[in-house]
Amino acid sequence: MIRSVTADKPKFQDVRFQAGLNVVLASRTDTSADLDSRNGLGKSTLLDIIHFCLGSKRCGTLAKPQLDDWTFTMEFDVAKRPYVVSRNTTEANTVQASGDFSGWPLTPSKNGAMKVPEWNDALGRLLFGLEIERREKYGPTFRSLVSYVARRDGQTGGYQDPFGHHSKQLGWDRVINSAYLLDIDWESVVRLQLVRDRRKVLAQIKREIKAGLVAGFADDTGRLEAEKTILEGKISAEKADLKKFQVHDQYNTLQAEANKITQHIHGFSRKRGG
Repeated sequence: MIRSVTADKPKFQDVRFQAGLNVVLASRTDTSADLDSRNGLGKSTLLDIIHFCLGSKRCGTLAKPQLDDWTFTMEFDVAKRPYVVSRNTTEANTVQASGDFSGWPLTPSKNGAMKVPEWNDALGRLLFGLEIERREKYGPTFRSLVSYVARRDGQTGGYQDPFGHHSKQLGWDRVINSAYLLDIDWESVVRLQLVRDRRKVLAQIKREIKAGLVAGFADDTGRLEAEKTILEGKISAEKADLKKFQVHDQYNTLQAEANKITQHIHGFSRKRGG
């Protein structure tokens, strides 16, 4: 449960929630017409702040330079215990957290600081049962899972599809995280996606070979057949030479020269002996 969302600037209006259903509405006055927009009043920004405190990137309204060096604070419960987290938009690499962290897989330092990736890992373990030690490509992540729980609409299309939280969400991410939340076999989908990756790599290699971009793998059947014929001819010739004990083409010439040198050596030896 989220208890409150506040900021360190006086122009921000604190938001406090009660137990049960809470509804955030835009103000409407007696002079408002049916076509008057309710945009720009902070409803989507409130969701951006909640996600920011839960480890998302600085995006949406929070990405505007007017919100540089703002610190947002959220009070919320995890496993029926209260916690407070604060995060600054300029120094967004860490959060400041306080509460009872006994039993947490990862804990803040003595001054309450915690790196955002560690914060996400800890919340993923506590809120969704994700295994921190098991990091795998295409596996479910805390940021994607929590986006199903705290959906953002607006331009992101968070309510267009029950199995997706963003209009640009990739298909594999949509299927794997939905399967995890529904407690069905998501691991098979991960393995299928890895197989698809390998197929893409093989297809790319084939294209590069066909284009002659990979040395030694040019797709030139005629040239390879010619090289094969030449090599087979050399092998046959060498086999024939080996049978005749004439491995070198100039074997006879070399043998004659060796005989002459041998004769000279014998002659020199006789002279010394005489």
